[in-house]
Order: sequence, then structure tokens, then C-alpha cells
Amino acid sequence: MIIGVSHLTLSCANVDADSAKLREKGFELVFLEKDAPNNEGKKKFLNFYQKGHSLALLTKDRGIPIELIDHGSEPKEGPSNYEVHWTGNLDQWSLNHEEDEKLARIWKDSGISKNSILGVWSHLKIPFWWEKDSDSSKMIIRSLLIRTDRFEESRDFWEKGLGFKMDTQSNSGKQGKWLRLKFYAPISSWSTEMVLVDQKKEIAPVKLDNSGFSCLAFITTQLEKDRDRLFEAGAKDSTCPFKIGINNKKLLVEVFQGPGNEFVELVEVGK
Repeated sequence: MIIGVSHLTLSCANVDADSAKLREKGFELVFLEKDAPNNEGKKKFLNFYQKGHSLALLTKDRGIPIELIDHGSEPKEGPSNYEVHWTGNLDQWSLNHEEDEKLARIWKDSGISKNSILGVWSHLKIPFWWEKDSDSSKMIIRSLLIRTDRFEESRDFWEKGLGFKMDTQSNSGKQGKWLRLKFYAPISSWSTEMVLVDQKKEIAPVKLDNSGFSCLAFITTQLEKDRDRLFEAGAKDSTCPFKIGINNKKLLVEVFQGPGNEFVELVEVGK
């Protein structure tokens, strides 16, 4: 059973320096681990594979934790799975502002944000969204957005496979089809919401070590049963389950690629 969100992965080139930057913004370091085993099943999902990788988990308030992952090379420019909307005024993070009227309108029409600003993170050079004129002290990840060129298949994957519930949708207008989905967890900080956006143009292949946010991880109590449901709901590939020890915990993990190339990870603790 999938019971909640664990973390969102973010590609980086230096786990020490990049975790320090997040700590400057008020994030707390849960752990930092160097040269952890990198399962060979992930090789097909990476631009560059090596047997070890470094990672750091950071949290802030009740937002989605961020797991920085250094795969041993500079993150490759290219599409990433997840666009992130933060609470709080993040103008001080921005290298510059960009324009995306379509997505700004979707954020508004879906009820997530009345006035969204698109910036570029000055340190990691990745795009992110934030709320104009909001409290700068409340900087947590609020919502996610995924563009998919397999809209109906992706919807089944998130609803039937992962347990998200439809909240709001639009099937017409200049913004095209989009769907606001929510995941309700027994612990509120494990819940999340996302907007699934229909992308008519084919999306370029996505890799786990592309720059940006690449994979959303979930906590499960029964990975073997949940993996069957994900494949029934349209998952097209996976690493197969593998065991790993991180932060003195034994984990059973599997990374899945959804029908729209989105990556999700299931994590079972104590296996």
C-alpha cells in the first residue's frame, strides 16, 4: 500500500556544495551519504552510470523533502519530469524571470496560485515557480506540474496506479487539457498535489540525471503488490526491486518509468 510521499529528487554535481546552499535557505540536513551503491537497473534511465553515487536528504517545515543526487557527472541539460511551485517569495533565488503565460494561467485556473512567477534558480540554473507578493519565510514545495504527451495514459498511471484523486480539470481553452490531482496521506506532510498538462508535441526522452527535479518517491508498505498495480496502470519499465542501505536503514526500492516518461520511486523500509 502506498501511504505517502517520501521525497523529490534533484540532480546536482556536488552534493556537499549544493546541500550547503539549501541549508543557507533554511533547509535541515537529514543525512548525506557518499558513494552509496548505484543499482545497475538504473543504468538504462541515466545518461551516465557509475557504480557509486552520492545523495543528501534535506527537509524544510512540512514541505516535500528534497533528495540531492550526484551521479558523478554534471547534470545534462534536457527535460526534467517535474516543475515545482513553491510557497513564499523566492525573488532572491532568481537569476532572472521568464515568461510562460500558458502555465501561469493553468496554475491560476487550477486554484493553486493567483499570481505565479517563473524564475531560474541562480545556483542550480533550473526553472521554478513561486507566488508573487507572498511571505518569503515560508519557502516549501507546494505543488508539482508534469507535462505529458500521453495524457490519458498518464492520468491512469497517477490515479489507478498511485492513488491520486481528481480535484479540478479543464478540457478546452487556450491552455488545452489539464488535470489537478491530489494525493491524500494519513500524515498531512506526506500528501501532495500536482497538475497534469497535456503536451501535444512529443516530449524528448527524460533521464534521471538530467538537470532539474527528476523523480518523485513514495513510501509503501508492500512494494511487491504495488508494483503489479503500477504496471497494470501503464508503467512501461522499471529497475526491478533492489535492496540498499541508506542512513543506517535497510530499504527495498524500485524506480518506475510511467507512460509519459515520468519517473516515480517506491520505497519500502525495513526489507
